[in-house]
Amino acid sequence: MVFPEPDGNHISVHTRGVFANHIGDEYSLGKVTPDIHLHDEQAHVVKIDYSPGTMTIFLDDIEEPVLEISVDIADTLELDSGNAWVWFTSDTGGGTADIHDILSWSFSPVITQ
Repeated sequence: MVFPEPDGNHISVHTRGVFANHIGDEYSLGKVTPDIHLHDEQAHVVKIDYSPGTMTIFLDDIEEPVLEISVDIADTLELDSGNAWVWFTSDTGGGTADIHDILSWSFSPVITQ
């Protein structure tokens, strides 16, 4: 089965809530084709910031977001005590055997009192 992609150079956030995720466009909460070409064999810096109700994604320029979406993760995923898994996927399409490495990452929860 082939799923149409907007192009081979985009960022998209997908969810099906408590069900298995899917690449179908109907499950995208938001997407963008950045000015930066992602298939350039260069390392890129991505920052994802989440404040309840808003997810903001930055690419290479950590001051200017490329995508901002409205989402309440706790409600969407029906989280138990606010706990969730974090995972990453990537694909540049076209049937090429590209390598996508995450060279480092960190998770910094904001603790509210």
